[in-house]
Amino acid sequence: MGHYFRNELISSGNSQRQEPGRSGLGVNEEKSVTIPCDSLNQEKVYLVIEKMPEFPGGMAALKAFVAKNLVYPEVAKQKKIEGVVVLQFVVEKDGSLCDIHVLKSLGVGCDEEARRILSLSPRWEPGTQQGRPYRVKMTMPVSFSL
Repeated sequence: MGHYFRNELISSGNSQRQEPGRSGLGVNEEKSVTIPCDSLNQEKVYLVIEKMPEFPGGMAALKAFVAKNLVYPEVAKQKKIEGVVVLQFVVEKDGSLCDIHVLKSLGVGCDEEARRILSLSPRWEPGTQQGRPYRVKMTMPVSFSL
């Protein structure tokens, strides 16, 4: 499935509450949209590699980037929806991101916002094996909390 950021949540707020009766983790594949990689790039994608890809500045910088840029969807805010969207994507050899799609959906605009934020991110430090860059599949949870 890919690297999961040491089980750390990338959060939009301080609270980890969820709406009563909601798990916050449903799969809604009908709304899932994938941002494709270059169709000519048929190289293997790795799940584990010596040095995994990293957001510039590390986990703290990624959390700050999400907190600064995330716009809580108005419908989700009105309905007091909280939970986690889990994204999967490929970090290319040059650090660019592609194949961004939702593994776990929250709906009500949160999936789209999580994808939007990830697509805005600067180039990552690519994953390397014996000093050479490789394509690596990653998984990232984004927490929505009011």
